[in-house]
Amino acid sequence: MVSRVQEKNELAGLNNRLAAYIERVRQLETENSRLSRVVEQHQETVTKEVTGIKGLYEGELTSARKLLDDLAKEKAKLQFENGKMKTDLEDLRAKYILSGFFCCLLCWQHTLKKNVHVQRYDY
Repeated sequence: MVSRVQEKNELAGLNNRLAAYIERVRQLETENSRLSRVVEQHQETVTKEVTGIKGLYEGELTSARKLLDDLAKEKAKLQFENGKMKTDLEDLRAKYILSGFFCCLLCWQHTLKKNVHVQRYDY
């Protein structure tokens, strides 16, 4: 009989341990479910924030790229105009030098004529 009472007590102990184990599993499943919802909500929040920020920065990035393209075009235009002005300046310098040389020739010719004219009357 002792063995039956002992067996009954062992079974009651095992039954209590099983009940405690099942209760713990249920608690952990409940906690796991709660934590899964928290993680899901956090991921949704992060996704919304990232999407909003991404949209904001994509718009700014698009504006910055357009501005950069416009500035590059303006720079190319100004560099072209600068090259043209340098060429025009060189042409004007050449004309100025030639006109200065021509002016000197005219002055020299005028001086020669004057000298010739003075010498004619000296004779």
